[in-house]
Amino acid sequence: MRVQAFEKRGMSIIEDVGRIIADTHSPAEALREVAALIADRFFVDVCSIYVFDEDRNCLFLVATVGLNEESVGRIRMNLDEGLTGLVLEGMTPVFVRDPADHPRYKYFEGSGEEKYHSYLGLPLIYHGEVLGVLVIQTEENAGIDESDISIFQMIASQIAGEAAYVSFLRDLKKMSGDTGATEPERLESQTFDESRRVKKDLLKGIPVSTGFG
Repeated sequence: MRVQAFEKRGMSIIEDVGRIIADTHSPAEALREVAALIADRFFVDVCSIYVFDEDRNCLFLVATVGLNEESVGRIRMNLDEGLTGLVLEGMTPVFVRDPADHPRYKYFEGSGEEKYHSYLGLPLIYHGEVLGVLVIQTEENAGIDESDISIFQMIASQIAGEAAYVSFLRDLKKMSGDTGATEPERLESQTFDESRRVKKDLLKGIPVSTGFG
């Protein structure tokens, strides 16, 4: 019964994710809305999105619901650090109960994550390109279980596909250059119009029908 309910929510969320990304003006705002949507629809306590910075070979937090919002742009880790790094190391979902007991657990002071007792991390990958990690956490040890992984994988794939389509996750990865601004300031200042402007490999065509392709 639980699996069926999750599947139904998973299918219904796909169109909403696409709508948020299409209708929102900035990548940071879109990712916050997507995280909030997932947390609300699946009754989880934390939904966080990390972007992979290929140049620095690290992950940084770009959106969260549940963790301290001041951690956005300030939490970053190498791929050999933390459970979230482990997700990209193995390029596979990582599910852990009582994550604080795991040898790869890394605590970030002020994040507030010490009270969460289940962890699920899923890679955000589009056509072989590593974009980041989607993380789900709950206070209850049994808040999520392994049977939920496939549903959240579907959602992670949708996020990666939609995000890659407008190229904003790629551009978020490029926003960690030395511009003198903090990560949150760069995230807020970036807009979809700016990210689309730098997309050089876009091919324009004439649609034969309306809707999603």
